[in-house]
Parts: sequence; C-alpha cells; structure tokens
Amino acid sequence: MEQWTEERNRRADLHVVLGDGARLALEAQRELITDELWQVRHCDYADAHVRDVWFMRPDTRIPHVLFAEGTPAWTLYHRDETAEARLGEPHPRGPQWRTTDLRLFGLHHPPCGSDPVVRERFALTDLGLDAQGVTFPPAMTARLVERSARIQQDADQARNQYEQAVRSRMPDPRPARRPWKPTPLPPVRPVPRAPGDRELGTGRRSEAIERPGPLPEPPPRPYFGTSGGHATRGSHRSKTSTFARCVLARARDKALRYVISPDQLGWRSPFGMIENRNP
Repeated sequence: MEQWTEERNRRADLHVVLGDGARLALEAQRELITDELWQVRHCDYADAHVRDVWFMRPDTRIPHVLFAEGTPAWTLYHRDETAEARLGEPHPRGPQWRTTDLRLFGLHHPPCGSDPVVRERFALTDLGLDAQGVTFPPAMTARLVERSARIQQDADQARNQYEQAVRSRMPDPRPARRPWKPTPLPPVRPVPRAPGDRELGTGRRSEAIERPGPLPEPPPRPYFGTSGGHATRGSHRSKTSTFARCVLARARDKALRYVISPDQLGWRSPFGMIENRNP
C-alpha cells in the first residue's frame, strides 16, 4: 500500500517492512522518467534509509542511470504475473582480471551501464524479498552461485601461476646455507735443517747433523826481536815484506851518504838495529 516516508517528501507505491527491520519501496513506473528526476527520488529514499526497487512497463525505456547507481530494474508484466530481470553479460578477462571484482566476469545483476544485457523472466510467485531488494528463484540463485565458484577457482589458479612466474624470474635473496664443516689441516712435513741449526724448543743442536771439526790454528805472525843490534830470528828475515825492505834500503843509503852510522844517530828501525855492512 502507498505510504509516505518519515520526512513526508516521498510516497512509495508499495512500502514493505521486513522482519529484520529493513524497509523497501516498490515503485511501478508507467511513464518515461528522466535521469535527473530519478536521481532526486533515489536520493530522497536513500536519506530515509529505504531501499527503492523499480518496476517499469514493457514499453518503457529503463534509464541507464539506474544501472550506473547499482540499482536493480525489472520489467513488470502484470497480465502474465511475471517479471523480467536484466543481467549483465560477463566482462572480458584482461591481464589483471583476478585483482578486480570477480562478480563482473559472470552474469551479474544489476548490470553495468554499458553492459550488453541478458533477459530472464520469472513468475512473481517465485521471487522473494530481502534487504537488497527482489531475490531470484532458488534454481537461478544456484546457477549463479555455481558460476561464481567456477570463476573464483579460475582466479585462484591464475593468481598462483602469476606468483610462480614472478618467483622464477627473481633470484632468491637468501640462498640456502650449507652446514659448516671444519677444513682438515694439511699434513705436517719435516722442515729441512741446515747443518748446525738448533732443534725447536730444545736449545740443543740436532744430533742427526754432523758437527764440524775444530777450527785450524792461525799461522804464526812474524816477530823480530833485538839482541845486540842483530835480528834474533833470521828465519823470518826472508818473510819481510817488500815495503819493509824498501824502507831499510832507503835508510841505509841515506846513512852511507853522510858517512854516519845509524848507531851514532841512535836510530833504530822497527825491526831492530840496521847493520852497516859498508863502513
């Protein structure tokens, strides 16, 4: 029956209050209505928390603004006591279709504004009411649920394939680590030792190495002592160096030149007294 809203700005053709407190406004539109006028009525019902459901005459065009707002629209055949619903055809599946609303990839009601529609007619006695508006018969509801489950399965499979492809292209940031194992030490080899090297930690020479013999004695150094002005070791006179002989010869020549004996001058050589053999 017709009833005004609480603000008394709209009066529905049929006002329905469900058991859960939801309120519905069933509108039977006989004449063509513009988009602007329908939007004004729709906003008034929304402000009053009333869900509006629209039934059009068979020869009346359904404004596409209803589909853009997500409001179901029905065509009422009162002589046949049937109602016709318009469902949107499934959308084509794009590369990222699994991330969008899966309901659009099957028959969906209400359709989108630019969707091709599929018409389904039902008897009025098979339809029901809930907080969202008019509900389909159980057979139609089961068919939509089955298609929705199939679409959900395809979406899950596509999502798994995409994730596997991404993992195969990306390197593992944390490769599996092998368990740590100590590296075996190399075998200890004997160090070659030179003769005379000391053993490590003992301070003793290696007994396996032959010890060198005693050092040879140095040769005796020539020595010329003095005894009465003559050399006491005549055996060493032959070993006098050339330099010493030259010094002696020059000194002897100088003494003979002045006819002065070296004994008179009191001069002694490092090698003893110089004998004047040519008086």
